[in-house]
Amino acid sequence: MDPGRVRSAPPPRGARTQALSQAFLKELLRSGARPGDRLPTEHELARRFGVSRPTVRQALKSLDAAGLVESRPRRGTVLKHADPRSLGPWFAAHVALAVASGQDGPETTGDALRQLAEARWLFERGLTDLVAKRRNEADLTAMQKAVGDFSLAMDRGDRPGHLAADAAFHRAFAAAAHNSVLQGLSEVIDGYFEAWQEARKVYRWPSADRMRRTLNEHEAILEAVRAQEGARVLALLDQHFQPIFELLDAEEQT
Repeated sequence: MDPGRVRSAPPPRGARTQALSQAFLKELLRSGARPGDRLPTEHELARRFGVSRPTVRQALKSLDAAGLVESRPRRGTVLKHADPRSLGPWFAAHVALAVASGQDGPETTGDALRQLAEARWLFERGLTDLVAKRRNEADLTAMQKAVGDFSLAMDRGDRPGHLAADAAFHRAFAAAAHNSVLQGLSEVIDGYFEAWQEARKVYRWPSADRMRRTLNEHEAILEAVRAQEGARVLALLDQHFQPIFELLDAEEQT
């Protein structure tokens, strides 16, 4: 075989589709397109980017699935109003698939849990000032409901209910910052934890004392948010996360 005629293998179809999707988005951003604007036709995109129409179609489907574009009757494909909060479920799905296929990296269980705990702790610390300033009655009601649901689940020994109420409290806390980008990032962190936990089938069910302490801490954080005492909220968050790191430290030493 003539070495001069050897060609490198083309990238996998999925990689080509992803690259094309990113190229579409970059061009849309450069053009100043707004939600509701129509994208060029498949034929125009194929000619412009030098690819086949089936490849264009797959790239548009990828953008549609990500909630960035949509197909409308008699209008073609249009740009949607993107919601950063939509990142969470998609990120969680990617994590779940990666973990299930053994591609989640070399971290041990403790390493992964520590990283997740650190991410949530540092992220929520950064939200504190906005939450204290911007929370409204609806936010307080959502946090209060999560506290009540946590208490009921604890009394019933309802493990799924306990997990759901705990996650709901932290989501309500993040939502009280009233920043859709930050709320989207919060849901990404939550989705990462939930997907990783489901794929690994790992959950350390806390003792009754620890659950009671968590409930009390949630109640204290809620009251500090209600009083708009940012410094107090920050201190309570540190106190809330400290036992998690202590547990992980103890496990690393055994």
